[in-house]
Amino acid sequence: MKRTRLIALFLVANLIFSTVSYAELKEPPGDFDPRYYGRVAVLHWAPSVPTPLNVTPQEAEAYKVKNRSTLSAWIEEAASRGSEWIVTPEMAVTGYPSSDFSTRSELTPYVEPIPGDTTRYFSQVAKRLGVYLHIGLPEIEVSTGAYYNAIAVIDPKGTLIAVHRKVNLYAGEINFFTAGSNPTIYSGPFGITGVAICADIYSRKILAWYRRAGVQGVGLSSSWAVNGGMQDWQEGARNLNAYVLSSNNTYFPDAGVVNPDGSTQSHIRKTHGLAYGFLPRQTQR
Repeated sequence: MKRTRLIALFLVANLIFSTVSYAELKEPPGDFDPRYYGRVAVLHWAPSVPTPLNVTPQEAEAYKVKNRSTLSAWIEEAASRGSEWIVTPEMAVTGYPSSDFSTRSELTPYVEPIPGDTTRYFSQVAKRLGVYLHIGLPEIEVSTGAYYNAIAVIDPKGTLIAVHRKVNLYAGEINFFTAGSNPTIYSGPFGITGVAICADIYSRKILAWYRRAGVQGVGLSSSWAVNGGMQDWQEGARNLNAYVLSSNNTYFPDAGVVNPDGSTQSHIRKTHGLAYGFLPRQTQR
């Protein structure tokens, strides 16, 4: 999809949703005893300036520095509300798909190794705030030169504990990304935790793997390139029998926290910002 076509779709989507009345639920009602439940947060956000293409590495880094700072402010807000696990969108540090990367050369100035500048920055943020973070960025594997659509998982000690590479590539991503080969799990504050990126959530193979692993929650970082993704995320949660934390870029609507039965704890469509939920601690599941 070319940039002009994507922008046109974005404008049409904005026009449609600006005329639809929708009561957003930013967090579930009721009291959740912190002894038994922990607060989580998902971010619905995209850079205010579309990702510039055909730039120097220095220009790309300056753009990423600005986005890291903005993401950090959102993470600070979520942590100030008591969030223990915070999920950011797909390719959050660079923006995607408003930039409509279509060739490897357009992406080249933005890729970085993991660990690298972005993970070092957010390791300090996670350690200072004492939170688990999922951070989306384009990765280069230095030994092979392969590019991956990746999520870095950082724990409250500031340790990089997992890296997930998008397995189920979508449409033109095959022009510049290599598909990851494995789902990713780690032991988090709410038990066995899975990591997914956008189209991963409707891959039968990935869902089956996570079911067998017994995941209790999945952090889903998205840039959902259709008219809202909540129905797909609800179906994914039911198939997994697990909580799904759906973060999304704001090029298209929907972000929120979904229960294992597919019902929503929170659901925002047009708002730039945070949606919250509560997950049972391990002894309560």
